[in-house]
Amino acid sequence: MSDKISALVDKLGQLTIMEACELTKKLEEVWDIDTNNLASAPVTESAPVEDKAEKTLILTGHGEKKINVIKAIKAIKGLGLLESKQFVESIPKTVLEEASSEEVENAKKQLEEAGATVEVK
Repeated sequence: MSDKISALVDKLGQLTIMEACELTKKLEEVWDIDTNNLASAPVTESAPVEDKAEKTLILTGHGEKKINVIKAIKAIKGLGLLESKQFVESIPKTVLEEASSEEVENAKKQLEEAGATVEVK
């Protein structure tokens, strides 16, 4: 921020409410604007961007609690028990591909709580 703007901000910060109201009215007259309509003016500031990057979750190990990991895979992927067992036994294996960050984080949490090791790409 330039020194001029910083000085102006400091000076405006010292105004009382009444002085700020008078300043608003004076600027409306001089610049020929209606501040009552400013609320409906389009916002030029960009909204925060959500993390929409697609991520991949890979199962890299099942640890000592293989049964718990099988149950977690069954819940996450909607597979049957046999398919889930085969999935876990064929690691490294992609659990979620091109999924939202939120979905990947939820699945990662489930798998890690079950004792699995995972990798996010």
